[in-house]
Amino acid sequence: MTRDADRCREFRAELAALQQVLRDYTRALAAMAEVEDWTDLEEPGA
Repeated sequence: MTRDADRCREFRAELAALQQVLRDYTRALAAMAEVEDWTDLEEPGA
């Protein structure tokens, strides 16, 4: 593996973790606003 490939893998792992946190916040905001939560309307990677 090249160093770039390792960095890319690391970035994608960090991004996946961050996306989960952002989805959790989105769900919380939808609940507070009492609106429909469309967070999971589209499957990630689809």
